[in-house]
Amino acid sequence: MGPPYNFDKDVFEMKYYKKMLCAALAAAAALGNSSALAANVTGRADFWVCPMFVEGMQVYSWTPDGQENEYLSYKGTIYVQLRTVAEWMGKEVNWDGGTKTIALSGSVAPVYHDRAGSGKEKSTEAYDQWIAAGAAVTERPDITVTLDGTAQSLKDASGKPVCPIAYNGTNYLPLRAVAELSGMTVKYQGKDSASGREAVFLKSAREGSEMDAYKAYVDTLSKQNIFPGMTTEALDSIDACRQQVQRCKAAMETLKSAPKPEGGLLDQYYEKMCLRADEAIAVCDAALEKIDAGASLEEANTLLHVSQATLGGSISVVDACRAPFAYVTSMKMVVEESYGS
Repeated sequence: MGPPYNFDKDVFEMKYYKKMLCAALAAAAALGNSSALAANVTGRADFWVCPMFVEGMQVYSWTPDGQENEYLSYKGTIYVQLRTVAEWMGKEVNWDGGTKTIALSGSVAPVYHDRAGSGKEKSTEAYDQWIAAGAAVTERPDITVTLDGTAQSLKDASGKPVCPIAYNGTNYLPLRAVAELSGMTVKYQGKDSASGREAVFLKSAREGSEMDAYKAYVDTLSKQNIFPGMTTEALDSIDACRQQVQRCKAAMETLKSAPKPEGGLLDQYYEKMCLRADEAIAVCDAALEKIDAGASLEEANTLLHVSQATLGGSISVVDACRAPFAYVTSMKMVVEESYGS
């Protein structure tokens, strides 16, 4: 006996499969939304407050208006704000929000800020609270990073994939991964180092012949440092004072005239050294003018050795000429660090 109602098998199967298809699509959509949500994971990063050195110079991250950006440490990787990374690498940077692409390209002069930016001063209590709170960050695996037009795969020191993160409305890049893509070496210094403090060093890879030229240059500068063995006792004649000032001035002129190797490794310290050398030469010229105008022996010795500590007081020839050698010492350290890499 047939069914008590009209039964159309084809219609039944069509409706059945339609329901199944709708259910499958709904499940797929739900799964897709879950994956999208899972892609941008949020987490807590620590503020990295230890020194960062690029090409031997301690550097800081600035916003375009001179405010200080934080360095971040997230899941064992140090992150630096996007614009700062581009400045250190000597690259132009572009953000395409439509394709979610960070493009690093071209070749421009690197920019290094050698002092902290403004706006981050905190009391001890506020600083401790700030450190304890950390930074709320969002992982951004959906962002592509390109270097000179080629998409890059970012990896940490152990070879595991890493991605950009977002913090405080801006993108941060994993420092080691991006720096190594541009040919820079990255060295981490732990608390067990001679200095006893953590730090990170970035520097450009350089040929042995280039480093030899830098070493020879720094050696030439160092030989001009006549001051460690110079007597601080008063000289016994005007001629002796004049000759000492002339000797100091000649050392400053050699600092400025010695040919510096190209390549940019020492540029930041070189400029500051030359500025101090110019100031020292001006002090020497002023002292020679006074000596030639008939200064007494006591006055000549004062010009040579005694700086006036009061506001607006004069600086001695010796103190003025010692100042540039602080930068020579820094250049020497940079070269030695680069040789050791």
